[in-house]
Amino acid sequence: MSDTTRMLAWLRETLDAAEQAAQELERWTHGAPFAAFMTDPIIGPFGGQDRIRNFATGQAVARLADPAAVLRRITAERKTIADCTRVLDNDHWGETAYLAEDTILNLAEGWGWTEETSGQ
Repeated sequence: MSDTTRMLAWLRETLDAAEQAAQELERWTHGAPFAAFMTDPIIGPFGGQDRIRNFATGQAVARLADPAAVLRRITAERKTIADCTRVLDNDHWGETAYLAEDTILNLAEGWGWTEETSGQ
């Protein structure tokens, strides 16, 4: 198995796990928009006495972890992976193949791929 093949398998598994987590988080908010849920002073996880600071924390978490945004990014990254795989499967060479491999590496690194992850 090549490094790129191993990386693609890891990346697909990682995206699947992230997708499941985002879907679970959507269910956890009981259908409320994630940002509204995270900043709600009563039901949100950052309610309590210090509401101004907690509201800002809730907003920050909502910006970074909104399940709908995570799912959109996963969908877009899967399209990019499919494009790169198509390039590599069709025996493109030179700059095109290098760009496809680098793109896969960049996506994998964004999800936590390291030398240790690669098993080398």
